[in-house]
Amino acid sequence: FEVFISELFKKEGYEVKVTNRTRDGGFDIICKKNRPTKLVLLVECKHYFDGNKVNVQLVRGLYGVHCAQGANQSILVTTSTFTKPARDFANEQKNPDSTRNRDFDYLVQGITTVPSAMI
Repeated sequence: FEVFISELFKKEGYEVKVTNRTRDGGFDIICKKNRPTKLVLLVECKHYFDGNKVNVQLVRGLYGVHCAQGANQSILVTTSTFTKPARDFANEQKNPDSTRNRDFDYLVQGITTVPSAMI
């Protein structure tokens, strides 16, 4: 799943690195682009079955890593959906565009238009 998502960002011109499967530092993919300004994007991938929703702790964790790494943006992508508290937390941030949640429906829609619609 991580490799698939990373390929989508590569197609959009990002320099992409998939992290190690263990001790990944709280994110699965780091994407960089230097045009027109330096952009560092962290991507956390959760390949969950339907019904196993991404909880607020995972979203908070990615937000903490986002701040610690000094990233411009972070995205949590899942094959499932998000709990209401997870969605609420992401929407309550000072800059909600810097941290985004993307669920399965968005991912399927984006496959034909991805990933510029994701960013």
